[in-house]
Amino acid sequence: MIVISSFISCKKDSTTTNSYLTHLPKIKGEKYQVDTVNSVIYWTGFKSSRKHTGTLKFREGILICNQDSIVLGRFYMNMSSITVTDLKNKEDQNRLESHLKGFVDKNIKDLFFMYSNFQFLTLELLIQK
Repeated sequence: MIVISSFISCKKDSTTTNSYLTHLPKIKGEKYQVDTVNSVIYWTGFKSSRKHTGTLKFREGILICNQDSIVLGRFYMNMSSITVTDLKNKEDQNRLESHLKGFVDKNIKDLFFMYSNFQFLTLELLIQK
């Protein structure tokens, strides 16, 4: 699966009070908190001759920039928000979303994201020079 992230908007962070963002490394720079209402990740998943596209919403996230360069990014995505956007048939769309979340068959062990065990996805970027 290839993930393409698109930040539609961010806002300056006045205080970091979210539990996932309280233990950030001591890095100097301007902090920008992800606007979780207006930001989304666009994803594309490939399988042999087929592909699917969709979106995933942020639970929270932060970017720290120093002199116009990103030095740290920490993002948390809510896996229950995963949607499929390329299927027009609602039944097919619901089936694939359920499969990705692991809600199809409890007896199948190799479901994609196993949402019942892993509700959130974490992505961290740390740039060192």
